[in-house]
This record gives sequence, C-alpha cells and structure tokens, in this order.
Amino acid sequence: MVKILFNDLQIQSVSQSSGVFSGHNIISDWKHYSKSNEGFGSMKGKENVSEHGHHLVIDNDLMELIYKKDGKRWGS
Repeated sequence: MVKILFNDLQIQSVSQSSGVFSGHNIISDWKHYSKSNEGFGSMKGKENVSEHGHHLVIDNDLMELIYKKDGKRWGS
C-alpha cells in the first residue's frame, strides 16, 4: 500500500488513472477505461461452501470491440 504524506496532504492509494498535481496544470487527453466481469454472484447465510463451480458470463456490451489497448476508439 502506498502512503504519501506532504504536511496536511495525505494520499492513501494511487491506482489506475490517479494523479497528484500542484500549481498551474493543463492535463489533456488523459483517459482511463476499465471493465470487470464476474460470474460468481453472491452467497448468503452461514457456513456456505462453493466447490467446483462453473460460471457463465454473458457479455453483450461489446466494450472490448470499441476501445483498443491504447485507449483509443477503433477508427479514430
């Protein structure tokens, strides 16, 4: 875990598209895209056990087809 302390400024976490800026800043074309698919769901109750599960994620949003790894849209 990253912890940065500058007098009264405390930063507990830096991840993905995080930034710390001071003074006059012009930030342009700074983008971050992320997506997470999970197929397990949730369990409720006491002493539940999940063994040898098989999970299916149906992902119809086509997000991976719109954006390339460099964050730019296809065709741009």
